Amino acid sequence: MNFKKYIKRIVLIGLVPVISTYLMLVFLLGGFGKKSLAFKDSIGEEDPVLFFAHRGASAYYPENSLKGIEESKKRGFHATEVDIMKSSDNDFIVFNDENISTVKELLNNEKHNRLFYFDMKLSSFKDADRITKIVNDQKRARSVIVASSDIFFVFYMEYHYPEIVTALEGFNSGKEWTYYLMPKDLRPDFISSFAINADQDHIEWLKRNELMDRQIVYGVDTRNINLVLKEGFKNIIIDYDSSFTESAPANLYFTGD
Repeated sequence: MNFKKYIKRIVLIGLVPVISTYLMLVFLLGGFGKKSLAFKDSIGEEDPVLFFAHRGASAYYPENSLKGIEESKKRGFHATEVDIMKSSDNDFIVFNDENISTVKELLNNEKHNRLFYFDMKLSSFKDADRITKIVNDQKRARSVIVASSDIFFVFYMEYHYPEIVTALEGFNSGKEWTYYLMPKDLRPDFISSFAINADQDHIEWLKRNELMDRQIVYGVDTRNINLVLKEGFKNIIIDYDSSFTESAPANLYFTGD
């Protein structure tokens, strides 16, 4: 027998149980298809585009500060993106240059009509357990997106805590094929990427798969906001800094006035 053919046969035989196991897991975890999502209705969101203030209104207050988050609300944002880290005593915190606020304090101060995008700077499964407990204790499961670039962190969240809304960061153009390999019950609720990495091929893929409403883009400011809106993105994290406010008032884009 030809040696190359022999090797190919061995490889194929070895792949059969791997593929069979994968297909069985897919079947057990919901198969494929689009997941349902109840999220924006938690605040009665009616605007076609949901804007998140990146780390609050950083043109006025330090990033991730409670004052900056409150200011972004005053300026028409329905949602805010914040970075989640851990203190030396293992408490989840929102850190800024002036002070430290715990995630629990943040949610206690924002109990009404507020959406958050938690950019997790942590990725252990224990961290997933703890952030979930905080969110559920505050009854905020449908108004917080827990985002991570670690796909196994997201899979863990989806498997153990399907009530939590998740986002997989870094889902750039060229990674679309990986989406088809994910069982439905493990798929993130949202996929996120820098706006610059969501090119025309990626946009066309989103439209074909009816996922434009599940894409979140960040890295957006005065230089590309109009292009991002023109492309039809529905969830946008805005760098609302001094350069933005100098060129246009907030309500030009965010309140419809």
